[in-house]
Amino acid sequence: MSFPLRVLMVEDSTTDARLIAQEFQRKGLPADFERVDTAAAMRAALERTTWDAVIADWSMPKFTGPDALAILKEKGLDVPFIIVSGTIGEETAVEAMRAGAQDYVLKERLSRLTPAVEREVRECKDRRARRQAESALRESEARFRRLTESGIIGITIADVNGSILDANDTFVKMVGYPREDLLGGRMRWVDLTPPEFAHLHARAVEQLHASGIAPPWETEVLRRDGTRVPIVVGVALLDYPKCIAFVADLTQRRQAEAGRTRAEAALRQSEDQLRQIQKMEAGKIGLLLTDVVMNEPVPAVRGMP
Repeated sequence: MSFPLRVLMVEDSTTDARLIAQEFQRKGLPADFERVDTAAAMRAALERTTWDAVIADWSMPKFTGPDALAILKEKGLDVPFIIVSGTIGEETAVEAMRAGAQDYVLKERLSRLTPAVEREVRECKDRRARRQAESALRESEARFRRLTESGIIGITIADVNGSILDANDTFVKMVGYPREDLLGGRMRWVDLTPPEFAHLHARAVEQLHASGIAPPWETEVLRRDGTRVPIVVGVALLDYPKCIAFVADLTQRRQAEAGRTRAEAALRQSEDQLRQIQKMEAGKIGLLLTDVVMNEPVPAVRGMP
């Protein structure tokens, strides 16, 4: 709870407003007050800033407590509304609380006011925190659902022993098993992992137990027809013993790497052939020059027979 509290006071009596402020001061509860006594003033105050609580007299000649409560609800604000009145009866108070007021305090018993305000402000903050958490959870679930349905990556839910409990369609298609095998509990990571990669699977289980996360590693998965799919997989622990795995198919990347390797090999072969041709041509030119030199007539030299 942050202090000082911002309290909007709906009260037409300056004397009563002063008594309420003094009660806060007497109880050591820091608060900044603003008093309003018309609908227009209250609307302006609600639009101008945020408030921790609204304290309202229930019976006033021109602007009543029910009017103030209606404006607060009209604005859709979750702000504690506490009635402080000297004339409200029990039945009226109950009706007011059904209408949305959080509590009521009689003016001759103002000692109840600050505990009521503190309680309602605290509960209001808790409600806001829950709404924010629920909103964040809904957004997270929506993002996860979009990822699951996107077809970009395979996702499985399994226990730490490797029994696959659920998976998205991308993973099911990746391994080539019917969903009936998944639903029947007949899909296990240990059975999908080739023997030469079993040590990587065992290491991931150890990491899950130690830290709750198994960093991504490259491996292969056995399809139902016996063929293999190169994958990269990362795992994180959920509620024990469940864990979630994200699986990406590396087939296209491996094909691209193989194509690049073949292209590089072909390029090296072409370069070797070109160098051989260059050597052969250079040899031919050398022989031709030698032949020309050997067969050229020797020029006469003056003074010699």
